[in-house]
Amino acid sequence: MKAVDAEELRRLLEVRGAQVRTTDPKDEITISHAFAASIVAVLSALPEGKKGRPKQWTYETEIDAIFRMLGGAKVKALAREIAKETDQPVTSAVRRLRALKKSRRFTIWKRSA
Repeated sequence: MKAVDAEELRRLLEVRGAQVRTTDPKDEITISHAFAASIVAVLSALPEGKKGRPKQWTYETEIDAIFRMLGGAKVKALAREIAKETDQPVTSAVRRLRALKKSRRFTIWKRSA
C-alpha cells in the first residue's frame, strides 16, 4: 500500500470514529500459522478483479446519467458530455446510455418518479 493510500485510509477511518493503531515498520510482528491460514482463506474467498480495460464510468457517472435522463436529457447530448469526461468515443457512450435506459435500475426510478 502506498503511503498516500495508507494516509487516506487512516483519515477515512478516523472520520468514521475508528481507532487507528499503527506499528513501527521496524517492529517484528509474529502471528500464528492458524491466523495466517485464516487470512489466506479470507483473501482467497474474495472475488477476483475484473480483467480487461479499466472501468471508465464511475458509479456516480451512471447515477447522474440516470437522473438526467429521467429529467428529460437527450441521450446523444448527454453522451457527448460523458464522452468528454471519460475520454471514450461518443458512440460508445450512446450505446451505454441506451443500455442503461433499458436497465432495471432506470425502470425502477422511472416508475417511482
